[in-house]
Amino acid sequence: MVRKIIKAYQLLLGQGVSPGAEHFTQHPDPEIHNLAIELLSVPFEYASWDEHDLPLQIQLHPDDNFKKDALNAILRLKLKIIMDHIRQNQERITQLQEEGNEEEMIIHVRLHSQYLMLRDQITSQFKNVVLKV
Repeated sequence: MVRKIIKAYQLLLGQGVSPGAEHFTQHPDPEIHNLAIELLSVPFEYASWDEHDLPLQIQLHPDDNFKKDALNAILRLKLKIIMDHIRQNQERITQLQEEGNEEEMIIHVRLHSQYLMLRDQITSQFKNVVLKV
């Protein structure tokens, strides 16, 4: 079938005619007609996410997206550092509790609260964050 289309195309080019897709989709030979329609049709279509209030999201070109990527990388690094500080501070609070040093423990509990607020500020800037508890 494809050979028929190629031969028909070569014949038309030999006559000085440059046929378009319409020529083959309206061809009198049913094999050529059906194959042309099959090859030109796209079997896939975008889902209608607009009716679910979810517009189609397309990733920007990296040259257009590098600022956002750089900001996300910096925020993730800050989050990692804050999470390390939280873990270390929790260990210090446990140690101070065992020692019975309540004055310094109160300072570290307040510091822990500040670390958690910083963590929440950073994670609020992401669309998705999964934290180990």
